[in-house]
Amino acid sequence: MRTATTLTAISMALALGACNSDKGVVIDDTGEITDSGASDGGDGGDGGSGDTQSPTILSVDAWCYLHSTGDKAYFWTTKVEAADPQGTETLERFVPDGISVALTGGAELATYALVCDDSGDCQGSWNQNQDGISCENATNYTVSFTAMDEDGNLSAPVSVAGRRGTSAEG
Repeated sequence: MRTATTLTAISMALALGACNSDKGVVIDDTGEITDSGASDGGDGGDGGSGDTQSPTILSVDAWCYLHSTGDKAYFWTTKVEAADPQGTETLERFVPDGISVALTGGAELATYALVCDDSGDCQGSWNQNQDGISCENATNYTVSFTAMDEDGNLSAPVSVAGRRGTSAEG
């Protein structure tokens, strides 16, 4: 299993920017998920510690698509919206293992970096060839996200089933 901390992975995540997609899942104020295809770990997003200092993940999405400009390749991309009680500007900008991918119901296959901005918009991206996480079987993967703040507080993990998209925007 490899952790995507290379400059290429970071560049791709930053280049994608915040995507505007109506797909994925949204977590309401009580920690309930509005799409049955995802799971927030059942603890309302407080990192399991019961404190009020941990960040929360508000929405997530993960999809793969064929990038057809230049060399054709399949890429996975993610969109995450996170919040922190101390303000979104206190979210950690780079969480090396903030994204985890597993076969649905199986063991973790890979982890990737989650990159966040001051407004709480976070993303990550990887080439399907990097760890063999095939776009062809996108729905067979569960993608989990964990945000962190500058104090080291972790959000509860939130998961979503992978899907096929049509572009970098979803």
